[in-house]
Amino acid sequence: MTKQQANINPMLFFGGLVVGAVLTALYTPKNGPEMRQKLKQNADKVSENLKSNTNDIKQKAQTIKETKRGAAASSYYNLG
Repeated sequence: MTKQQANINPMLFFGGLVVGAVLTALYTPKNGPEMRQKLKQNADKVSENLKSNTNDIKQKAQTIKETKRGAAASSYYNLG
């Protein structure tokens, strides 16, 4: 699996989660207020998952950045 594929797969997963939640809500017999509440709950769950994944990705990117910066500095000083 390439790095690009690893970055895309979580997004595809959560996109599928959203589609599944909407389809489930639409095909489940509920009245208007119940349907709106259920859609809001699903949207809130998806939002929280996206925030969590965004934070995870930011942390991983920061770790990679620091690792690369340290490696580059080490290589520079070893050349001199």
